[in-house]
Amino acid sequence: MDKIIGFLLWVITLPAVLAYVASWLVSRLKVKKEKEWLITLVRLATNAYEYAEAQGLAQGLRGYAKFDPFMDKFILEFRKEFGYEPAPEDKGKAVEIMEQRVINEKKERLQQSEKAS
Repeated sequence: MDKIIGFLLWVITLPAVLAYVASWLVSRLKVKKEKEWLITLVRLATNAYEYAEAQGLAQGLRGYAKFDPFMDKFILEFRKEFGYEPAPEDKGKAVEIMEQRVINEKKERLQQSEKAS
């Protein structure tokens, strides 16, 4: 039994094993950080979308005219959250989130109108 434990201790102290464990831990932390970032980005984009919808109602904006209030609000909230300007990739992801919200709302309205018919 002592030989097995000694062998296992020797294996886990090998540089290759230590490097693998370290890289695995780093990758797990990176995945966690990316997930947290994405959750925050979804929250910011959703808040900006709701703001743009409210501005659309208040100012009579329709369709693409609501994009400017959306992006202005998103950039403002992103700066507050992260302390720097959003990269083009961040803005692109926010637009994807907004577009998905629009698609989902259109589907809901269509389903509601079909039920009413």
